[in-house]
Amino acid sequence: MKQFIHVYSSQQQLFEFLQQKDIQTLSATCSDVLIQIYSPLNQETVRSVSRYLLTMLPRAQIIGSSSVGEIAHGLTVTGTILLAFTFFEISRIQVIAKTVPAHQEVSAAQIMATEIRTNPYIRGAMLLTTPIAIDVARFLYAFRSSSGIETLFGSGAADNGLMLNSWLIHQSEIIHSGIIIIVFSGKNLEIDLRLSYGWIPLGKKMTITETAHRVVTTMDHQPARQLYESYIGKVEDDDFGVIGAMFALLMDRNDSIIPRVTMKKSEQKLHFLADVYL
Repeated sequence: MKQFIHVYSSQQQLFEFLQQKDIQTLSATCSDVLIQIYSPLNQETVRSVSRYLLTMLPRAQIIGSSSVGEIAHGLTVTGTILLAFTFFEISRIQVIAKTVPAHQEVSAAQIMATEIRTNPYIRGAMLLTTPIAIDVARFLYAFRSSSGIETLFGSGAADNGLMLNSWLIHQSEIIHSGIIIIVFSGKNLEIDLRLSYGWIPLGKKMTITETAHRVVTTMDHQPARQLYESYIGKVEDDDFGVIGAMFALLMDRNDSIIPRVTMKKSEQKLHFLADVYL
């Protein structure tokens, strides 16, 4: 497997990038090509880049999402279209992409699990999701149970903290509410998972005392929103998505630290992008 990173600036520069000898050789001899696109830009702009890529590399599977801050060549960049080209020399990939309406996450997971090709060498799956639109936690639990794939990783589409409109892309199709699954298989393929968080614990350790799936009502029997804002100050509704990404809730689950990002508030409650349970 070999990977190349390109920050898109123009079609001509992308053309010149794709004409490199290494890329030309790999595209002709590899078993599969995966192209990932991440960008906060207008989805139609990203779609036009994807269409161009498909004319240049018709065998490629293209996946990606809206994002906030892209990492390229060891640096964080913003307002770009980041392209990651992965050429698999022997291993194989299978991409399954579907629109998933809210409240249909479990049935969608079961259906998508049945579409995975039978393969004794499946090593794991990457998922791109729209956590603003659907309950990704419910999908994950159902998909792991139905597919039998234990090694799952991936990310959720972002929209710069507005919590209104995120999207995924598969080939040239835009998905506003759904899931993309990339299944990796190969006799000699190994997947090593590592967790890395940028958040540092702030304040005292507290106990969640009332919650309903993704909504926390009280911590230490006190209103959750009131406690949250006692540390960071009062936050206006329009800014809550951005501030919530900066100050996540860090939960201790079975001696593992699990971050949960707040997406909005209501009355004295905090709403999170993923499950929070007692």
